[in-house]
Amino acid sequence: MSRLNPQRCAVTVALVVAAACAHTNVSSLTAPDAVRLQFRRIMVSVPLTDLEVRRAAEDQFVSTYHGTGVQFIPSYRVLFPGNSYTPDEAQAEIVRDSIDGALFISLNNAGSSAYRTPTNTSTACTATSYYGQCSSTTTGGYDIHKPWASFTANLFDTRTGQSVWVASERTGGNAYANARTLVRSMARATVQKMEKDGVIPKG
Repeated sequence: MSRLNPQRCAVTVALVVAAACAHTNVSSLTAPDAVRLQFRRIMVSVPLTDLEVRRAAEDQFVSTYHGTGVQFIPSYRVLFPGNSYTPDEAQAEIVRDSIDGALFISLNNAGSSAYRTPTNTSTACTATSYYGQCSSTTTGGYDIHKPWASFTANLFDTRTGQSVWVASERTGGNAYANARTLVRSMARATVQKMEKDGVIPKG
């Protein structure tokens, strides 16, 4: 029985991770007075039921933004997902943590698109006998699934309760992408769009 080579497995995993990618398109609108606001601590909430994917999304905001003066705070560090909060209790926790902006990302829809790869058949012949020997090889003819998801982003000024920035986002991944790939792409694109719109300083 052959044994798995740990080094070979690590290389294979690295290649698959590197091949997984996604792209996000973002359309946004900014309130007229948003550019005059100065946020210092923005809580980002992506309330997905899968806690691993939720953490991946919220943590990506933290690691993506490299500017100064503004800090993204994952919501799971402010409002523990295992607890239930009334609006007043949630507001008290937000005030206690000096949160002045709250960015809520909601998942609108998700699914996958599929297409079948073309089938190719090749024939090779050898002259090992008088009559020859031929063999055919068929490749392709299988389905590839590409995941996608659409999101809505809404940034609130917690001091006034007013929405100051909204965006609609659509993320599509390749055949190697999974849910974490999609939400990380969404987070990176959201931060870049907020910088471009002047909602947060450019990093």
